Amino acid sequence: MPSTDPPSLRNHWLKSHPDFPWLDPNRPDALERYLRSRSFIAPDQEVLGCSSAGDGNMNLTLRIHLEGGSFILKQSRPWVEKYDWIEAPWERDSVERRFYDHASNIRALDAFLPKLLHSDPSAHILILEDLPGATDMTSLYADEASLAPSEIDAL
Repeated sequence: MPSTDPPSLRNHWLKSHPDFPWLDPNRPDALERYLRSRSFIAPDQEVLGCSSAGDGNMNLTLRIHLEGGSFILKQSRPWVEKYDWIEAPWERDSVERRFYDHASNIRALDAFLPKLLHSDPSAHILILEDLPGATDMTSLYADEASLAPSEIDAL
């Protein structure tokens, strides 16, 4: 039975930009080389693994595990990561970077957000502080959870 999904934009972009550093969660060796080449990790640090950092739709979003900790790596791509036949603005990482830059100057907001640790505009990558146990609250959209009164007051 033929697929009913539209053609993948991912395949088109991967073929048309073979020298771009497309990151792949199934290639931790390549992730480690990329991170080391940009001095995001020390020469003696080793990537112990990577895992999904959530059910995000737009970006490749990974939790990179190192000895002694982890961080979040996001790469925006010219397609929607979850639905790779839908186009998306490739430069959306720069908008998100500006948000984190601005938010870091607002004390009341900064305390609730991960810190932007690094960015690589040429590869459309952001590296963020990992906040273990934190959630993105998308469950609120599906009525799977609700906020406690104290959380509403804090917001």
